[in-house]
Amino acid sequence: LAEAFNHFENDPWTEEDAQKEAVEGLSWATEMLIRDGHLDNAAYLRKKGCVLLMPICFQNDREKEKVLLTITMLTKKMEPDAVTTFTETWVSKKEDMLPSQDPDRKEAIMIMVETPLGIWHGFQYFTRDENGKIVLGELFPPEKGGVEGTFVFMNHEESEVQCKA
Repeated sequence: LAEAFNHFENDPWTEEDAQKEAVEGLSWATEMLIRDGHLDNAAYLRKKGCVLLMPICFQNDREKEKVLLTITMLTKKMEPDAVTTFTETWVSKKEDMLPSQDPDRKEAIMIMVETPLGIWHGFQYFTRDENGKIVLGELFPPEKGGVEGTFVFMNHEESEVQCKA
């Protein structure tokens, strides 16, 4: 699959492109959450105007690791210009336990845009009312941050050259 994208040269993104993708992506994901009551987790690998959509579907942590490893391997071979992930997730402040085990966890949707220039991420927290309807909570707008990227083939130290073409 990655070989199908190898004949495309890279089309480096600017920081403005990544910020725009993160803001518009979080807005879109919030709309989908409200409309459908859930967000389908996915990764979008972008290279020279083409997009490869990879669903992130799993039933347990082992399946989750396999899916993420598959996407990471594909990313390393494809060397995309950007990887955008949309996930519905649980967030916990307790570092000694998984969020799924924390009774005080919060639900959120998260967007992460990773390019060789850095990583932009944002959160939209939400709850569900007694009828299961989405109630939006605190918003952490996307910003460039110091979080560790999932797709570490990208050199976040570079400021001009993004990917090996």
